Amino acid sequence: VLTSTNPAEEKAGQDIAKLLQNGLKQTSIAELVGLLESPDKRLRHFAQFELVERGSKGAAALLQVATSSGKPVTTRLHGIWGLGQLARQGKEVSRVGYELLGLSLDSKPGIRANVARTWGSFRHGPAQSRLL
Repeated sequence: VLTSTNPAEEKAGQDIAKLLQNGLKQTSIAELVGLLESPDKRLRHFAQFELVERGSKGAAALLQVATSSGKPVTTRLHGIWGLGQLARQGKEVSRVGYELLGLSLDSKPGIRANVARTWGSFRHGPAQSRLL
């Protein structure tokens, strides 16, 4: 078993373990958005899925994250993926499709690629010509 000798890393690991164990139901939208910037991928995914569960308020937060060019690419990708989850569930489809349309011209190739992949997964009609 690998263990850290750095007390700060040990504390961070314990905090993450506690969050993963207790869930994020009591966590605010703002805190969930902050967790999307975590260096821990599990925590980012956990926050993304919780924002999806929050419905339209979560969708608004995910959209804000996805379209924030000042955020790290990994954070923005969780926003895009979360919006794709909502669309595949039949929620927020039109809104998600149109809002992501602008991201198909983003300066970051990883953002453009994931927008295309997300669109393709929920077959947003108006986006088909843009994708082709």
